[in-house]
Amino acid sequence: MTKRKRRTEEEMIADLEAEIKSIKTRAAEEKAKASPDGKAFLAAVRALDKAIEAVEDPDLSRALESARAPLSAEMVKQGLRMPDRAGSKSILIPPGPARRSGTAKRVRRSTEDLERLRGEVLVAVQRDPGKRLGEIAKALGIETKDARRPAFDLVGGGELRTEGERGGTRYFPA
Repeated sequence: MTKRKRRTEEEMIADLEAEIKSIKTRAAEEKAKASPDGKAFLAAVRALDKAIEAVEDPDLSRALESARAPLSAEMVKQGLRMPDRAGSKSILIPPGPARRSGTAKRVRRSTEDLERLRGEVLVAVQRDPGKRLGEIAKALGIETKDARRPAFDLVGGGELRTEGERGGTRYFPA
């Protein structure tokens, strides 16, 4: 069994400063949501989400996803978090019956989806550096597993750098 490491004063101060920054970010997000532009963005994204859920044609669904991508990137720049999609656990896998490992064919993300997510993750990290992947994903309104590949690609490409390891990894602009 390994001995637990105690945090230094500097580490505790850094954590508290990060918490203060997080509170300020949330307050700015609430202010942005209350603005007329923020309300319009949220209404547009929610309308697109409803349309995506309602259509059965995969081509039309992809077209609606393409229309949603620029809105989501702009929302992140404005300091708004993407709303969660109703009835969907993941933004990339269409709703359907519960899937167990090995029982259904794997759904692959398109190159466009990955590029869009890379851009969203990069903007989110530039706007709020030092966040863990789960926090970044939550700010984007997606699941952590959906943000993992784009974040790793950005780190591998030298656009982001990391500090820490495993669940405590924090992401910073390179």
